[in-house]
Amino acid sequence: MRSTSSRVSRFAFAVIVVGLVMSAAATAPASAAWKFAVPDGWVDLSPGKEAPKEVPEAVTMVAQSGVYTAYAIDLAGGKDGFAENFNAVINHRAFVADDASLKQYLSEFPAQVRREVPGAKVKVLEQTVQPIGGVPSLRVVADIEMPTFTMRSLQYVIPGGDETVALTYSATPDSFDEYLPTFEAAAKKTEGASPAPMAARVGQKLLSTGVSAGDWQKIFGFGGKVIGGLVGVGVVLLISRMAKRRKAA
Repeated sequence: MRSTSSRVSRFAFAVIVVGLVMSAAATAPASAAWKFAVPDGWVDLSPGKEAPKEVPEAVTMVAQSGVYTAYAIDLAGGKDGFAENFNAVINHRAFVADDASLKQYLSEFPAQVRREVPGAKVKVLEQTVQPIGGVPSLRVVADIEMPTFTMRSLQYVIPGGDETVALTYSATPDSFDEYLPTFEAAAKKTEGASPAPMAARVGQKLLSTGVSAGDWQKIFGFGGKVIGGLVGVGVVLLISRMAKRRKAA
C-alpha cells in the first residue's frame, strides 16, 4: 500500500513539475539575440556567408545545412589534415546549468556521440559549471576517439532565456592547448546568455526530490540539438580525407 502511494506521489510530483515548465514556456522571454565571435583569421561559413573558393563546396553545404546557427574553420590549420573548427547549435528549450544538469549532461553525452559518430568513444577530461555572459553554463572538455583519429573538443552549454546554445570548439589533442586560449576568448564574447525563466529554475530545484532521469530529459528537452554540435565531425573528416588525397597526389 505504501509502495503504491509512493509511486502515485512521485507521478503527481512529476506532473506538477511538467506543469511549471509548460507555464514557463507560455510566459517565457523572447528568444535570445545570440551573437557568436569568430576567431581572427578563421573562415566564417555560417548561414548567409559567402565561402571562399578554397573551401570545398561539400564543406560549405554541411556548414550551411541549417543544423548550425554559426560555423567557422581555421583553414590555415588544416594543413596537417585537420581544420580546427567552431559551431553553434541552438535548442529552443530553456535550460538551467548547475551541478545536477552537468551530471545529466555527462550521462547522456557518450550515447549521443555514438549516435552521431558510430563507433566513437568519449573520454571526458574536464567538467565544470562556469559563467558565460554572467550566466552559469556547462563547460566540458572531451576526447572523441574515432577509428581514423582522435578529436579534442571544448563545449559550452549556455542558457539564453527560453533557448539554449551549445558551442563546440574542436582541435586535435596535439594542437588543442595551442588553440585553447583562442577558443575560450571567443566563447567569452558570446552575446545572448540569460537565465532560464523562473518556473524552469524552480522546476530544476524540485528535481532533487527524485524525478527520474527519463522525466528530467522530457521536462528539459536535454539532448538532441543541444549536443548535436558534434555532427560537425563530418566536416572535419571530409577535410582530413581531402588533405590526404592531395598529399598522395
